Amino acid sequence: IHTILDMDKFIWMLAFNNVLVNLDSYSGVFSQNYYLYKDNSNHFNPVIWDLNMSFGGFPFAGSGATGTGSLTVSNMQQLPLTLHSTDSYWPLIKAILNDASYKKMYVAHMRTMLNEFFVNNNYQVTASVLQNLIDTAVVSDTNSFFSHAQFLGALNTNYVVGSYTVPGIGNLMSARVSYLQNTPEFMAVPPTISAVNPSNLSPNLNSTVTITSAVTNATNVYLGYRFNPADKFTKISMFDDGNHNDGIAGDNIYGASIIMSLAQAQYYVYAENATAAIFSPERAEHEFYSLLINLQTPLPGQIVINEFLANNVNDASDDHGNNSDWIELYNTTNDTLSLLGLYLSDNYSNPKKFAFPVNALIYPNSFLIVWADDNSSSGTAIHSNFKLSQNGERILLCDNDTTILDSISYGPQLADQSLARCPNGFGSFVSQAQTTFNALNCPSVAESIEFTKNKIELYPNPASETVTIFIMNAVEENCLQIKNKINELIWYSAAQRWNQIDVSKFESGVYYLSYGNTKKKLVVINP
Repeated sequence: IHTILDMDKFIWMLAFNNVLVNLDSYSGVFSQNYYLYKDNSNHFNPVIWDLNMSFGGFPFAGSGATGTGSLTVSNMQQLPLTLHSTDSYWPLIKAILNDASYKKMYVAHMRTMLNEFFVNNNYQVTASVLQNLIDTAVVSDTNSFFSHAQFLGALNTNYVVGSYTVPGIGNLMSARVSYLQNTPEFMAVPPTISAVNPSNLSPNLNSTVTITSAVTNATNVYLGYRFNPADKFTKISMFDDGNHNDGIAGDNIYGASIIMSLAQAQYYVYAENATAAIFSPERAEHEFYSLLINLQTPLPGQIVINEFLANNVNDASDDHGNNSDWIELYNTTNDTLSLLGLYLSDNYSNPKKFAFPVNALIYPNSFLIVWADDNSSSGTAIHSNFKLSQNGERILLCDNDTTILDSISYGPQLADQSLARCPNGFGSFVSQAQTTFNALNCPSVAESIEFTKNKIELYPNPASETVTIFIMNAVEENCLQIKNKINELIWYSAAQRWNQIDVSKFESGVYYLSYGNTKKKLVVINP
């Protein structure tokens, strides 16, 4: 099921529905009021809506195919946390509550909600503040479904609505807290997690970082991590065996290592025993710890606007299949540079119009394409929040201090003709009837031969299952090799123009691909 659904989001949704007796939802009789959204990792995510009947405002839990009887206030106060766990008409609930780990995560999220907001009566304080805030508007509302007196009594008074009773919010939740805290699931003692720390607070790109944590009363501990906020978390085991940079075996310090293959890592720790579980931070996966690589702010001239197309009719298409305008950046240095803290804009009065995503990197003497289409970035493709005008405007690249790193103003543009620096990376802008998208601009004959001869592309990189290697002028007599960081040969084959390699059995780490005199770095990340 985890290959189809974002399980953590669905578990949070079901925990919320149960704690707040939100039955005008998937958890209630009509199994409704949520959308499904498939993200770039091909997982479905729930988008919940219509929450106005939480706190028992719609007391219809249902059972089987036709059960629609209303619940009493007592029924709602003691709504079982295992509601529908054996009912085939709620397959999602049945699947989660009959999986030992998923059920413990579900209870852990319920416990977080109770402890943060209901055990301490914070909800009563917040409700009173909101009630005072809108009181005047309620009095003047000629379309309300209730009287002002009912509005004022809603926290602590039960009201009959048609054929059923809606409990006062305080009446419901004070008893509900007591009921849940006395269930066997809530009385089970979860592990403790503390001192979650990385081995290096400012690691270098592609360096190894160990995450350690003090954990007690646990039989299983894992680290959830990701490098791209749009990706799902990868989960790997943490160990207390003395072999994972975790100190002495059996000292309750657990460790696991990751490779900082991009500019940022987001991570959390999960621990469970036979009966209960806990997250750190407790709101994971919605909250998490973050780690940034050691970043150097690019200086003027190190990253330049190299080429752009402001009137794309039949030129390159983006990851959505659209002929969007594009801006090509070029890294003039021999170092990988991060674009975190840099901005693109088409307006000198608003130089920070588009902020680069946290994991935007540009490799040595390489290109980065930004699609200027006022769209959302997805996966590894970068889309700016503005479009280019074919009638002429300006493009500027600046840093966090609004220091201009590069800029250009241009006039009306012809269809499918770009403006490009000539020579590549350093020269003045000239019009090109044939664009050089993601490639050298107006190269000399020697540059063109050398670039074409050595052009190798790897994607995806980092990879976890397969990696595709494109060689512009592949010669089968030449061998394509992959070696590990201690120079051991891991894989080799006669070179093809297109090469697909299964890396699912590779250990996580940095590898080096070579073809002739050209070498490329390949990062593999496997659970």
